[in-house]
Amino acid sequence: MKNRLTAGHHQPNHYLCVCAHLQSSAVRTLAASESAFVNSKEMARGPGWNIFTKKSVNLNTEPRSGGKLQNGSFSIGKHQTSLWGTGHSLWDTICIFLAEFFGTAMLMFLGCMCTVAGFGNEPTNMSSGLGFGFTVMMVIIVFGCVSGAHINPSVSIAGYIYNQMTFPMLILYFIAQFSGGLVGYGLLMGITPAVFFSKALFFDRPICVTAPHNDLSAVDTFLLEFFITGILIWTNVGIWDPRNRKNSDSIPLKFAFIVGGISIAGGPYTGASMNPARTLAPAIWNSSYKMLWVYMVAPPLAGVVFTLIYKYVFRREVPEEEPLVRPVVLPDEITISTVDRNGV
Repeated sequence: MKNRLTAGHHQPNHYLCVCAHLQSSAVRTLAASESAFVNSKEMARGPGWNIFTKKSVNLNTEPRSGGKLQNGSFSIGKHQTSLWGTGHSLWDTICIFLAEFFGTAMLMFLGCMCTVAGFGNEPTNMSSGLGFGFTVMMVIIVFGCVSGAHINPSVSIAGYIYNQMTFPMLILYFIAQFSGGLVGYGLLMGITPAVFFSKALFFDRPICVTAPHNDLSAVDTFLLEFFITGILIWTNVGIWDPRNRKNSDSIPLKFAFIVGGISIAGGPYTGASMNPARTLAPAIWNSSYKMLWVYMVAPPLAGVVFTLIYKYVFRREVPEEEPLVRPVVLPDEITISTVDRNGV
């Protein structure tokens, strides 16, 4: 005889356990479904301001702080306040600033460490280029989810043109990047024996200072820095292209080889800076300013020109697909039929 588990009927404890287990499983399934629905909607909208996550950028989505893009600028929700027009809350702004500060400091500390001649190590153009490339990879892994890990004013300019940040936020990125570069290189100088830096200065090869080859003119140096920075910028905006939404795996590793490859190719010519913050810090600490203006002008200009070219010539929007979620209905009453051991 089959028994129905309902209130008012005494049943063995194992029946009640089965019933409770099914109820608990149904609740967990419903919660998981709701969570998947929310997550899938977030993935469909895109991350908005983060450029190095696996999700591609959608310029018509909400930034991390909860604001919205309207007419090319950020507006903050009614329950949040924007700090100095950054489009982010106070805490988010601080976190983004610190991410760019420490990220650029890491770039200068570890990257320039690869160029130090000493301790039985003689750096080469290839080792230096790969060192900077893999340092960029580490920074992206650590801070990519926080600030996008720009660590380069030229990349931040590209992000501004793509409406990923407001102008006040762009200025904060600049401050964080230049100050972080100065601190990172200063830390390297404080740890490394001074004789290594003195020796490098004596032979007119300051450690990690980007300077053009003697056979290059100012125009040659400008053009080379302009074009190699442009290639780097196109790499960034290509990743931001909505059509690459599903092709963004292993971005940190890809950037490691991209930066390393460009550095190896352009290193013998100009040092392959591509980054004003990367050039300014060693120049100040070593009082070496040979053609410094080229490195402060060419990369940012490339950040403007190459971003505009890609944005208005190559970029295409793609329709967003609504996620398909199967609703889970939790029944008001769970009824099960059992047969006891005696078959009654």
